Amino acid sequence: MFKDPTLEADAIAAIRLDEPKALLDRFVTLIRESGTADEAAAARYLTDRLAALGIPVTVHTPELYISNPVKAELTIDAGGATRQLHARPPAMARSTGDEAVRGEIVYVPSKYAGGTASLFDLPEAARGGGADDPVRGKIVLTEGFSMPAAVGAFERRGAIGEIFIHPGKNVHEGICTPIWGAPTAESIGRKPTVPVCCINHPDGEALIADLARGPVQASLKTWLREGWMRCPL
Repeated sequence: MFKDPTLEADAIAAIRLDEPKALLDRFVTLIRESGTADEAAAARYLTDRLAALGIPVTVHTPELYISNPVKAELTIDAGGATRQLHARPPAMARSTGDEAVRGEIVYVPSKYAGGTASLFDLPEAARGGGADDPVRGKIVLTEGFSMPAAVGAFERRGAIGEIFIHPGKNVHEGICTPIWGAPTAESIGRKPTVPVCCINHPDGEALIADLARGPVQASLKTWLREGWMRCPL
């Protein structure tokens, strides 16, 4: 094993915390979502500091299609009683804005992925199709994360909306497009065209219980800040 005690000592002595601490102090004041003024401010901070340290830097600003989830509103009508559930949309799902998608919920039982090896697989529960498909014209409720394979399969089967039950008490962020990387003008057509939201496990179990007692209607609204934006890289 190569050892150079003098070189190691010099390297350790050269380490300073002032620069990384200053960066963290600046970045904690910024919400660096893609395509925003705060992201541009963060890029300027980095380039200014690199220039001050004599390090050459090149900034690229490609125009990328960005999808930042904002919020979702999921209203449930079960047996004449309405309530709202906490929900989040995944990136790249359809943004409805104030125009809700309304319909009857159909429950499609599924299993959670056993690990990262099966996370991107198409769940068996998402397979189906045909003119008499029970999900056609309905809002699907199923377990799991809003992964591209499942979202796309239910959309092709005619679902008008999709609700995914996450495994714990928290609702996680995610993305539901099958497009690898940033969409291009040629691939943007593969972006999902139905609204999708995710809820936590306790709310999901309560909703499944409602469905066991009778039909349940849902109103789903999703807001995503989307579009072609210039992003510093």
